[in-house]
Amino acid sequence: QFHWQNRGYRDFQDFLDSLSSRKRKQMRKEREQVAGQGIDFRWYRGDDLDEAQWDFVFLCYANTYAVRRRAPYLTRDFFSLLAERMPEAVRVVMARQGGRDVAMALSLVGGDSLFGRYWGCLDEFDRLHFETCFYQGMDFAIAEGYQRFDAGAQGEHKLIRGFEPVLTRSW
Repeated sequence: QFHWQNRGYRDFQDFLDSLSSRKRKQMRKEREQVAGQGIDFRWYRGDDLDEAQWDFVFLCYANTYAVRRRAPYLTRDFFSLLAERMPEAVRVVMARQGGRDVAMALSLVGGDSLFGRYWGCLDEFDRLHFETCFYQGMDFAIAEGYQRFDAGAQGEHKLIRGFEPVLTRSW
């Protein structure tokens, strides 16, 4: 897998300053493309979201399967149970455009780490996946003092975005 390590960065710019010029330029360009589409972000804890927002989270999650003509394996009830039974561990970032939610990424926190797990979007936006799933998580980890951000399995494309290869074990 590929994990991002927080090496005591003061902010996202401090992290960018640690990268090669090529990587720094690419990441800035990607973030500017998203901002140029009028998209901003808000973070929530599990108990900050109401049922309508959880409906949106599920809709986005399910859409990632629908576009591949597959059925989602988690149910809408799963997300309500997650919010009910472990709200302190749940973090959701919502991407908004023009006051309307358009995408989300759901993560869990534990120990000194942020674990990105589910993403979804209702429309196509250039570079929104990278911003929502990677850069927002890095920003959040820095702000909250998390040492590691595990954005989920797969993704050699994460290497050019500051993630590092890590051997992992899984059931």
